[in-house]
Amino acid sequence: MSTRFLQREHPSEHRTRRTPNDTKRKMPSSKTYSKSDPAKHMSSTLLDLCQVHTNHTVEFRESATTTTLSHFAVDLRLVATAIMGAIGSMIPNIDPKTTIAVDALRCELRLYDFQLTALNGVPNHVRLGWWKQRRIYPLLSSLWQYWWGRIPFWKVVPLAVIPATTFSGFYRCRDVHTVFVFFNVYNPDDCRQFTQTLESLGVRSRPDLQAFTASHTAEEVEQWLGYFATMVRTPEEWRRLRPDVTAAPIRISQIQTGLRIDLATLGSLPLSGLKVVDFSKVVAGPYCGRLLSDLGADVLQVRNPNGVHVPMVDTYASTGKRSTFLDLTVDHDRDAARKLLAVADVVITSFPLLEQANRLGIGPDSMSERRPFIHLNVSAYPSDSRWAGRKGYAPMAAAASGLFYTAVGPEGLKAATTSTDATLWPCDGYPEDYFTGLLGCAAILAALHQRSQHGGSYLVETSLAAGCEWVATQSISVPTPLTAQQITSNFQDFEHCAKQLQRSSPTPWTGGSLSTIPSPISIPGFATLGLYTSVPVLGSSPPTFVPPFHGENDSQTTS
Repeated sequence: MSTRFLQREHPSEHRTRRTPNDTKRKMPSSKTYSKSDPAKHMSSTLLDLCQVHTNHTVEFRESATTTTLSHFAVDLRLVATAIMGAIGSMIPNIDPKTTIAVDALRCELRLYDFQLTALNGVPNHVRLGWWKQRRIYPLLSSLWQYWWGRIPFWKVVPLAVIPATTFSGFYRCRDVHTVFVFFNVYNPDDCRQFTQTLESLGVRSRPDLQAFTASHTAEEVEQWLGYFATMVRTPEEWRRLRPDVTAAPIRISQIQTGLRIDLATLGSLPLSGLKVVDFSKVVAGPYCGRLLSDLGADVLQVRNPNGVHVPMVDTYASTGKRSTFLDLTVDHDRDAARKLLAVADVVITSFPLLEQANRLGIGPDSMSERRPFIHLNVSAYPSDSRWAGRKGYAPMAAAASGLFYTAVGPEGLKAATTSTDATLWPCDGYPEDYFTGLLGCAAILAALHQRSQHGGSYLVETSLAAGCEWVATQSISVPTPLTAQQITSNFQDFEHCAKQLQRSSPTPWTGGSLSTIPSPISIPGFATLGLYTSVPVLGSSPPTFVPPFHGENDSQTTS
C-alpha cells in the first residue's frame, strides 16, 4: 500500500474567535497534516495483522482541522484515519491503479456519529440534553412530532431512571486508584439493577457513593458493584487481566474449509451483492454493519421484538440498513434465521461469549450446510483475557484497558473525580465504539480476501477493550488540560464542521429527514458512498435479502 497526504487549501476560511455579534461560525482552516508517516505506519501495521497486502494508493485528505480531541495524549483522529485507510486499501473489486481518498476530518467527526446524526435537523446529543435537563417546551414539541408521525420515538429514557444518571463518573478510592462507575442509561433493566445494587449498600446519593469508594480499594469496589464499576487501570495493570503482550486487536481464524468465493461487483458500489445479517446491538457492531452498507452491502438488521428496545439508539443502529424482527426462541422465526444464514456472506453478533450465539442457533457452529461465511463477534472484553464473558460498554473498556489513563494521565483522572461528567471525552462521546466497529470492518474485509484466495469460512473476533488497548499504544504527547468553556467552544466548532458536511436523506416518517456524516472514503469510478436506504421503520422488512443497488456511477472523487 502506498500512502500520501494531500492538503486542500481554503484561503477564505480562517479560524476566528467567536464574538457576540457573530451569526455564523466558519469552518476551521485547513493545514498541512504532519502525521503522514505515523498514519502510514499504523495502516500498514493493521494490514500486516490482517495478512492482506494490496497495491492500492491511499490519499489522506485534510479538508479542515479541529481541536475538539487534540488535548488528549492519544491522537484519536490519527488512529481513526489510519484504520479507515486500511479499510480503503482492502476494498475489493477496485483497479490497483485507482487512488482511494480518505478524508481525515470525516474520520474524526464519525467518532461522534451518534451524537451528530440529526433527525429533522435536531442532533441526537441535543435531544438527549433536553431530556437530561427536563426542558419542557422542546420535549412537548418532540411529543407533537411523534404524535403526528414525524419522528419514530419520543421517550429517550424513562423519567424514573433520570436520578440514577447522577451516579455515573469517576470516584477516588482508598488506595488512590480511580474507579469508573457506569451503566446503560438507555436500558431500564440495567438502571433498576444498578439502583438496587446501590440501595443494598446504603448508597442513595453521589456523596454517599463518594464516601463508599473512599473507604474501599478500587478492586473491592469492583467486587461490590459488579460490572457497574471498573478500576481505571494503567496499561501495565491491564496486563494482569490480559497477560499476552503480543495480543492483536483482531483475530481471524479459518473455522471451516470450503469453496473459494470471489466477490463480484453486482452493482455500482464495491460491496454490491454482499449479504450481511446484523444481529448486533448498541453501537460498535451496528457501526461495523453501517460501514459495510456504505460500501454497498445489503445489510439486514435483525432484532428481537420482545427484547429491550431503546428507540433512539435502535433507530441510529439501523441507519443504512433494512430491519426485521425475529424471536429466536420461536421455531418459525428460528427457521427464518437459518434461511438467512444459509446464504449470508457475513454475520455480525455482539455477545460476551460466542457460545451464546451458538445456543440461539446463529453462531458459527450452528449449521453444517451453508455458504462459506465470515462471522464477526464483538464482545466487551477479549476472549483470551481473564474478563472473557464479562458484560461491559465502551467507556468501561476504556477504563479497564488503560486508554483513559493514557489519554489524560494521573492529573486528568484526579480532575475527573471532581466532575460529574460520565466520561472523559467531550459531549458524552464514546469513540471506543467506533474504533471497535472500524477494526471489525477491516477484519471482515481481510476475511473476505482470505475466502477468495483460500476458500472456507472464517471467525473474526474483536472487543471494545482490545480496540482500546490498541488505540492506547498510539500515545503521542503529554495531555493538555482545558477549561469547560474551551471544551464547549471546541465542540461548537466540531458540530459546525459536521453541519457543513452532512447530507440529508428522506425517512419513512412524514416530512422527516436524516442528516449524517458521509463516508470518509471516496473511490473514482464508483457511485458516491452514502446512504441508499436511509433509516428504516424498525421491523418493516421481510427476513430476506434484496438485489444489489444500481445507481449512477460517479467518476469524480467527492470532496
